[in-house]
Amino acid sequence: MPIKSLLKPVLLNKMSITIYRCFSPFRERAKARRGPKSGPEPDFKSVNLLQRLGLYRRRFFIFGIMAATSTSTSITLRGSTDIVVEFFDFSVNSILYQRGIYPPETFKRVSQYGLPMMTTTDEGLTAYLSNITRQLGAWLMNGSVQKLILVIKGVETGDTLERWCFDCETTKNITGEMKSDKPMKEITCEIQAIIRQITASVTFLPLLNEPCSFDLLVYADEAATVPVTWEDSDPCFIANAEDVRLRSFTTKIHKVDLKVEYKVNDDL
Repeated sequence: MPIKSLLKPVLLNKMSITIYRCFSPFRERAKARRGPKSGPEPDFKSVNLLQRLGLYRRRFFIFGIMAATSTSTSITLRGSTDIVVEFFDFSVNSILYQRGIYPPETFKRVSQYGLPMMTTTDEGLTAYLSNITRQLGAWLMNGSVQKLILVIKGVETGDTLERWCFDCETTKNITGEMKSDKPMKEITCEIQAIIRQITASVTFLPLLNEPCSFDLLVYADEAATVPVTWEDSDPCFIANAEDVRLRSFTTKIHKVDLKVEYKVNDDL
């Protein structure tokens, strides 16, 4: 059932991130890896306590990071959900910028997926998208989401001009303990290809010749718990639409396919 959010969204709390430093006795092991030094061994007796602790902290912190990255190769259900939600957020921002739904001066440039990305600075839009992505995350955790559709409509005519359809598939028999061994580098490369196609969409999509608005539709299972601020919506189909199928990406827990449907200019 297609669902959309109409009422004022709820702001997310700020996220706090804690960085853990790793302290462990790796000095002798590190010395063996480096081999004999060309210079004399430093006299630690002549170094004050704070300098010595600082030296150890930097050394152990670096080795701690190396150990964490070498062993943390699996993606959990929560990790896969976060990847998909983040992709949705950046993709929607990119589409709104590329299609001129909001003025370009209301966007800022950031770096994500190894690419320059545009994200909104509009507080109302940020709050709206945060509300949507938060609910998406909850539904992705139990496999309730089927599709997310970004609908672009003409303000004057009310016609649906474009439908950006994100089809989401979730592994069957989803459980909290499931993990994926797919390298994050491969997932990032797949997402990069999609973002580049979104950026290039202006080369084949018709010009939007009137002011436009947008809405987000979510297709969820009938058993999904729907927030009271959301309501049923029509699917906003486009009669005799043309469509272009773009690339997809998968974490091996979730798979996302993307296509864009658009209304053909009647004058052509």
